[in-house]
Amino acid sequence: MGVFDWDHTLPRLPVPELASTCDSLKEMIRPLVSEEERQKTSRLLEGFAAATGAGPRLQEELLAWQESRPANSSWLRPFWDDSYLAFRGRVPTDLSYNLQLDQHQWPQPALPALIYGFCAAIGEIADGSFPVETGKAGPLSMDTLRCMFYTRIPSKGKDLMYRCSLAGPLSAAVVCRGNWYLLPLTDEKGRVYQPAAIQEALQDIKGQAIPSACRPAAGDSDAGQPAAVDPIGAMTCAKRDRAAIIRQQLMEHPLNRHSLAAIEQAHFVICLDDGEISSARLIGGESCNRWFDKSVQIIAGPGGDMGLNLEHAGCDAGMWLWFIGRSLALAKELDQKSAAGLGAAPQGAFSGLKPKTRNLPWRLRAETQEALGAERREYDEILENMTAAQKGIKTVTRQQLKKQGCYPDAFVQLLFQVAYYKLTKSYPSVYESVSVRSFYEGRTECVRPCSAAAKDFVVSYVAGREKDVLERPLLQAKYRQAEQEHRRRIAASQAGLGPERHLYGLAAIGEMKGNEAFLALLEDKGYRVLRHNTLSTSSVVAPAVDFFSFAPVMADGLGIGYGLKHDSLQLAVAAYEASGVRARQYLDLVEQEAAVLLDLLG
Repeated sequence: MGVFDWDHTLPRLPVPELASTCDSLKEMIRPLVSEEERQKTSRLLEGFAAATGAGPRLQEELLAWQESRPANSSWLRPFWDDSYLAFRGRVPTDLSYNLQLDQHQWPQPALPALIYGFCAAIGEIADGSFPVETGKAGPLSMDTLRCMFYTRIPSKGKDLMYRCSLAGPLSAAVVCRGNWYLLPLTDEKGRVYQPAAIQEALQDIKGQAIPSACRPAAGDSDAGQPAAVDPIGAMTCAKRDRAAIIRQQLMEHPLNRHSLAAIEQAHFVICLDDGEISSARLIGGESCNRWFDKSVQIIAGPGGDMGLNLEHAGCDAGMWLWFIGRSLALAKELDQKSAAGLGAAPQGAFSGLKPKTRNLPWRLRAETQEALGAERREYDEILENMTAAQKGIKTVTRQQLKKQGCYPDAFVQLLFQVAYYKLTKSYPSVYESVSVRSFYEGRTECVRPCSAAAKDFVVSYVAGREKDVLERPLLQAKYRQAEQEHRRRIAASQAGLGPERHLYGLAAIGEMKGNEAFLALLEDKGYRVLRHNTLSTSSVVAPAVDFFSFAPVMADGLGIGYGLKHDSLQLAVAAYEASGVRARQYLDLVEQEAAVLLDLLG
């Protein structure tokens, strides 16, 4: 069977019971608001779910919508896709996420090995031989493989998605110091260039790139000279409607249309940076050296360090991890065959001439140049108000937690809440993403680790720490209650029974049908506090990945990417100044409290 044939054997994502969803939401808001506010929200939810309320009608319409969809398809998928493309904020800080890779896992030099591995894996997707990922219950949905390689096209009101052909010639757009190039990755017969040839082409680009290209240019380039020094990539940092205006201005000149087409039709972007790769650089970086509308940017530093910046509309991190793992295996396979003198790998790589790169020039009107400069300055200002830090915490390991009888994810989530509460004396709403790829077209569900039991433990623990008196039996019992509730919520979400995607579907159906019954609930304080994701968290664990990072989703919040490995807790944190928390400060406190909490549970 081909890679996509398994998808049709998977169950469809269920539509949860309305009463169950409303009951879950009542419990979720309990630790976040006052008792008076909780009761008000509970009454709203009860009225919504009552036989005379709007909920049953919307539930019927959602079930009818599910039945009208093709067999085994997801009722959520069209709403979910639409929400991403209709988003009008900034892609790099509001949607994108990042993977900092372990360069030592790859054959050396790592960057061309990674590029070759990507191309070989794309070839397997195209011919259907790409391996299917399996979970505890069997095969997982591979549907998003089809749209991993795309360009988000800024458009007024709602963006478009240009999907790159996986069966045709492969190419990458390369940017170095703001200069843009097109790099073919396969020859006229569809054979993938070997890493040595790719490396030589990249070295040529580095030699050609104008050193000052990332500095703002002065004057008007209408006179006819290509404006290589303009920060073209700043368009992709802008809010989406403004990005659409800039793109429309660029499209007025045939030379710009040609360069835009080359970038947008390329399968990915390779960003050759002059600085060391870190979470901060992956989240932000220099706007002139990025194209955040690309589904994946490979960002490489001068020392062989590298990472990926990933746009979120088409694909989640879980699928990218599986793709990276396969790319790594194919790169190693070629390296082993080459070392043994066995020639090219089955994917069709060959050792012929290096690919011929082509410069992508631009001609800008003064109005467009001014708009790009303004977007670049505005984006730089946002980054200046953000701190980002990363650390491997060696005192916390997966094996150690299991040895102590702890559910690893619950321990980490409670640790995050402890550190935040100790710093701010406020209890946060926490978002944790969980995969639901055991269902056809499944992507993610939201889990709320901030339960009433979790708050009880966190508040009691911090109070004990401040008094330097930890009541071990009592705190251990409270910890276990919080852990048990966390496990229950994870299981419900993995079974497709989480309440928040369901509520989102009901709201989407209501909007589609012109039903405004949701407005009172959406404007309710309890619900708004729940949806205010002060701590936005997500976990990624893979041998080839060092750190997982993303910007905070709230101006006063934190973005926390983590991976609990066999020898450490890999943690990357980003925070805006409005949060009152600095990323390094928070990381250090997490490490400090981890040691105390482990001792308490030991």
